[in-house]
Amino acid sequence: MLDWSEFRNPKIWRSGVHELFLMALYVLVSCGVTVWAVKVGGPVVSLDVGLGVFVTLTLFIMGSASVSGAHFNPLITWTAVWTRLCSVPRAIIYLFMHCVGAILGGALLRVACGEAVTKATKLGSWGFKPDVVTVGQAFCLEFLFSWSYVWITWGTGIDPKQQKVFGPIVGPICVALALGLNIYVSGGITDGFGGVGANPAKFLGVAVASGNYQEHWIPWIAPLCASIVQGAMYWIAPPHHEAEKPKKIV
Repeated sequence: MLDWSEFRNPKIWRSGVHELFLMALYVLVSCGVTVWAVKVGGPVVSLDVGLGVFVTLTLFIMGSASVSGAHFNPLITWTAVWTRLCSVPRAIIYLFMHCVGAILGGALLRVACGEAVTKATKLGSWGFKPDVVTVGQAFCLEFLFSWSYVWITWGTGIDPKQQKVFGPIVGPICVALALGLNIYVSGGITDGFGGVGANPAKFLGVAVASGNYQEHWIPWIAPLCASIVQGAMYWIAPPHHEAEKPKKIV
């Protein structure tokens, strides 16, 4: 967990570089879906966003899991550390790459959309209407639905027992479906809330690109708290057999 020599391991850095470009492309495509959904409008924008993110996340996980573990999300990396499935040095490298990749992806999205669309849609950045939703409500929504997402992710895609049940195809579908569902529900039950982010780096990227930093601490601190709670649950009631040692995810 604390083998600092991993900072000198070129394989981990190569995986980190892969995470960087993976995050950049994911921000470009998934936030592009949000931009499109906002432009088109409709009664339930969060449904369009949830469906788009479901498809995008599924394909990116399937295409990258064997290379770097397909984290491309600080929420996943944090939880992997708390559950001792990822070393601290690898996590530090990944988190740095996630932020750099997200900023790159946000810049690419801004260039693709142009100034007018950027101003109109804020590139799908995280936010809420303060005249409808309080800061406390926004934090609670982000925390609860981030926790719901990471709970399902650990139960279907990460837990050693469940990996054998779901495999490399159904597992990523379940993980992506969990995020899409939580975006849809969180964005629909409360007017004025755009939907759970559950990916701090992703929304850092579009915040930098669009200049929208509305309560930007929430999409970081709420998922961090969710990861800590999930890690605590993992230790209190571990889902794997006691005789079975958890496998590391890269």
